[in-house]
Amino acid sequence: MLLLFFYARKSTWKNAFVFHFKRKYILLKTQVHLIPNVRTFSFKRKCVFRWHKNEPTFE
Repeated sequence: MLLLFFYARKSTWKNAFVFHFKRKYILLKTQVHLIPNVRTFSFKRKCVFRWHKNEPTFE
């Protein structure tokens, strides 16, 4: 039972990491492919990354 608990926690962390990575990748792709009409939207997305101390800024 205890082994099952640790396995469940490990798989949850792995899934959360994969989701976090995919989310960053999607945001990066949307920044790269934005058209000039939504430049303010791109600026707001960049601010989201700058407020996280451990996250790199994508410019």
